[in-house]
Amino acid sequence: MIQLGPAQLRWAHQIDRLFASVQDALIPPGARLESIAERMADPGRILRVARKGETLLGALDGRIEGDRGSIAQLAVAQDVRFRGVGKALVEAFASEARSEGARLLEAWVIDPESEGFWLSMSFERDPDGAYRRT
Repeated sequence: MIQLGPAQLRWAHQIDRLFASVQDALIPPGARLESIAERMADPGRILRVARKGETLLGALDGRIEGDRGSIAQLAVAQDVRFRGVGKALVEAFASEARSEGARLLEAWVIDPESEGFWLSMSFERDPDGAYRRT
């Protein structure tokens, strides 16, 4: 059974590796990205994980600002993709964002191959490249 919840510092290295597995192919060389420990120190950040026991299956990095919930990063372990882990993380974030007053959800997506995922979750692609849903 998948467990969803807040990221904990003890999983920081696993989360960093998971995000890096996606970033390595998509982020320009030399780009500086914040570590999970740095992100966790930001009170405006919402870091959520999906896990089975102590095994990390996926992670989401987001923020809620006013009426907007923004997903900055979503990563799912390669061996559990297409099994609902990403969807569960996004929907948990969406629920939390709505409870905090957000009316709009947005995801800034750098992986062009993930378009089907976002569209299947009722997000629409805007001309600026973001996927949004109300």
